[in-house]
Order: sequence, then C-alpha cells, then structure tokens
Amino acid sequence: MTGLLHGPVFTQAMRAARRARRLETRLAYTLSPAEQDQEPIFRSGDYTLSTTYAAWWDAWRQQVQPAVDEGGGYDRVRVVADPPTDYQRFALWSAQFNARAGEQVNYMSRAAATAAGVPDADFWILDGATVLLMHYTLDNLFLGAIAVTAPDAVARYTQWHDIAIAISQPYDEYLAADPSRGRPAVP
Repeated sequence: MTGLLHGPVFTQAMRAARRARRLETRLAYTLSPAEQDQEPIFRSGDYTLSTTYAAWWDAWRQQVQPAVDEGGGYDRVRVVADPPTDYQRFALWSAQFNARAGEQVNYMSRAAATAAGVPDADFWILDGATVLLMHYTLDNLFLGAIAVTAPDAVARYTQWHDIAIAISQPYDEYLAADPSRGRPAVP
C-alpha cells in the first residue's frame, strides 16, 4: 500500500486485517453520522441507543468478531486528558460496544503516555506488517492514512503500542476507578 488511504481504500485495508492494533491520542475526532445521532442523546444523560448508532455498532461487530474468532483480534489504547474531554467521555461510554464485539480497549493518561515515551501519534498496525499513520485536520476531520511497511518502522510502532498496552488500564477498570468519566460532564 502506498499514498494517502481514505474512503473505500482505507475501509478495505481495515476489513482485510485479521489483527488490528490502534493508538488514539487526539482530544476529539469528528463524529460519524451515527455518532452525531447518538452524542446529543448521551449528553442529555439518556443512554438509550438510537437506531442509527445500534446499526453502526452492529456493522463494527461484524468486522471485529470474525477476526477475534479466527485468533486475530482488535485492540486499542486511548490516551486521554484528565479530566476526559466531552468527546473522550462519549468514547468511554461507547467502549462497552467495542468490548461486546471482542475488541480490547484500554485507557491511559496523557502524562503516563508521555512519561513512557509513547508518541502523540494516531495509528493502526495491521497484521503486524503495515502501520497506518492517521492524518487529521486541525478540527479533527480524518483526511486519510499513510501506509508504512518498512520493517524497522513497523517494529518501532509495535513497540510503542506494546508499551501503551502494558501500562494502560482496560476500559472497565478505568471506568470503575471513576464512573463519572463515562458520563456527560456536569456544567
């Protein structure tokens, strides 16, 4: 893979992966249409799933679960602010659906990531062979990803992800330590 991957090409690369590892470091991301439908409901304190959001998560489950069942898997580490941003609170509440799909989602503070040398960079590692370096606009819109396949670079990103997994907390432990993290911020 070469060049900036986005749209259907990016989606196909993700769907083809049997093992996908993610590091998320941004304070927020542009919401998908399904998230735009759900986020105001969440902000109001209602945790009922909209039909659109439920369908979106079902599609994600259909992508993740076969990889998990075949011995692959998906995991991600989210580097979060303290206290979490509004987006990060919504993502933490949503992590229950990642987990139901079979994905491992962990959380760590930005301070812990910095102290451990984990870079402030968003990426996916696909099947241990390709790193997708995620690129965003200043207002958090995903532009696409640059695919990196050089073995030394893949090894470096894998090491950073391994460090992040080792020092982060599974989402349920992170949430249990302070349940307010997974609820809308109180003004």
